[in-house]
Amino acid sequence: MINGHSTPENPAKRKRNAAPRPDCLYCQSSNVVLDGKHRGKQRYWCKACDRTFVPTTNTTMSESHYDIGTWKEVISDTFNGISIDDTADSIGASHSTVFRMRHKILLALQYLEEIEPTELKNIAELDETYVLESQKGKKFDEDAAREPRKRGSKATKRGLSNEQVCICTGVERNQGSSYAVTVNRAKPSNAEIKQAFDTHIEEGTVIFTDGLKGYHILEDSIDCKVNGVTTEEMKKSKTANLNNVNSFHSFIKTRYHSYRGVASKYINRYNALFAAGFRDRKETIDKVCELLLTIREDDVHMSDDDVKNKDLFTG
Repeated sequence: MINGHSTPENPAKRKRNAAPRPDCLYCQSSNVVLDGKHRGKQRYWCKACDRTFVPTTNTTMSESHYDIGTWKEVISDTFNGISIDDTADSIGASHSTVFRMRHKILLALQYLEEIEPTELKNIAELDETYVLESQKGKKFDEDAAREPRKRGSKATKRGLSNEQVCICTGVERNQGSSYAVTVNRAKPSNAEIKQAFDTHIEEGTVIFTDGLKGYHILEDSIDCKVNGVTTEEMKKSKTANLNNVNSFHSFIKTRYHSYRGVASKYINRYNALFAAGFRDRKETIDKVCELLLTIREDDVHMSDDDVKNKDLFTG
């Protein structure tokens, strides 16, 4: 106040005061103020709990040197089957950096599947597809179980064997959900089929399979109807077919080959990606970007050690 008159408010100050600020990520208090920047990201200080945070705290991007736009590009490339080296060239990063970014995204997708399990309902198709076991990126010891395989080589054994990693898949018809998981090598047993699908099928679902008798175990644990379909029946019927799940298999194989194989220990991370990206890919990419950038669960904060060791397939 000057000479009894109020001082006009500084427009620039009013604008700064009006800047939106998120609630505290730790105590949800709205008593939050700006606190400089950290690695180019706006930092906030909560007066209530005396803790600081940035918009990416406790997200997949936590502690990353790259901004949200770069992460979105990596997410998009991951869904579209772009190689790690091509993504690295695009964003100006090293192979190892993009590898860690990609696997944090894949681990987050796995986590989302855990907290919101896919449930197939109405009419679903179940079947398996197989990919060659791979130890990509690993040096072979002298006493390793097999000789290193050259890229593009075939299995040494004919038919299904432990050299083939089984991907159990399920697709709900009419643009519904997709699901993929690996629990075994070679042909799945009854117990492995139950392990793969038991909690992912809604009661009352009508299931079509290729005739593998092991799928009938699902009728014992779930109130569903399993129909084994022969090749001749598929040719004659518009309903009794596996067109959707076969399309899913083609999608998996195309993606698998675009990555030039996937180390088998990481296969379930990629299964989560295959399932999430099979249908409405653009919409799914946008949805996953939003989820990965906003979800605030501690389990999504993946360390580099998690990338190497978390939830590996060892079957």
